[in-house]
Amino acid sequence: MMKTIYLIRHGEIDKSSLFLDENGIKFSEKIVEYFSDIELTYLTSSNVIRCIETILPLSKDKKLNINTFDDYSFKSLLPLSYCKSHENTKSLICYRLEFLNCLLIDLNQEPINNDKESKDKLYNQIIQIQIDDKYEIKSEYIKLN
Repeated sequence: MMKTIYLIRHGEIDKSSLFLDENGIKFSEKIVEYFSDIELTYLTSSNVIRCIETILPLSKDKKLNINTFDDYSFKSLLPLSYCKSHENTKSLICYRLEFLNCLLIDLNQEPINNDKESKDKLYNQIIQIQIDDKYEIKSEYIKLN
């Protein structure tokens, strides 16, 4: 049984409003295209509006609710626990950057460097994590153009 967890950073934002900017909106549309042939079973997100905005079009397209979590829950890895606990699922987590390394470390993956260039590379990118029944984990970074 294989589990797949997709980690997505929220789309780029307008610094004054903190809502998605034009690039962020385009990214949310690219997400829908990318997942058009992938049967997702669970969507989860930070409860911050930019994260919800990023995956809302996907939620509508897939007819899936977005399960939101507050900062404390993300720090406690609750969204990841939910994703890992379901058998043979394909789940997506839309995260704020502050919580990515917690998720990656729990998945035995290399954390992201804390420099601006490394952080900015995560925009328009999906981290695909596959976990098999022996808990062997493979990751792939997928750039959406």
